[in-house]
Amino acid sequence: MPKSIQVIPIQKRYSYHDLLDLPAMLTCEEAAEIAGVSSRFVSKLCALGEVEATHIGKIWRINTEGWLRRCGLYDQVESLRAMEDERAALITARENLENQMSRKDAVEAIEAFDWSTLIGF
Repeated sequence: MPKSIQVIPIQKRYSYHDLLDLPAMLTCEEAAEIAGVSSRFVSKLCALGEVEATHIGKIWRINTEGWLRRCGLYDQVESLRAMEDERAALITARENLENQMSRKDAVEAIEAFDWSTLIGF
């Protein structure tokens, strides 16, 4: 990886969690902020074909996945995404378990209730 594109730890606006929610295409300004370089430098990389990008009118739109790979952040983002998926699965499993336990408690309460008081025996 060229020294000019080595990433300084995530810049002021982005945390790793923010990188999970990026759009499919970035502007030069967004890409530059992620990498800690100037937007002009990113534009030059796009013009030279160094980056997977599309020129729409006067604006370069950069493929997010390709940019994160170039910056060396893709693997970290993917591992964080996997951790978030596992966390969501654990939360769902916990909620399901809590629902089952509350059903069990409800059944026990119904069984323990003195129905004769309602019926009048």
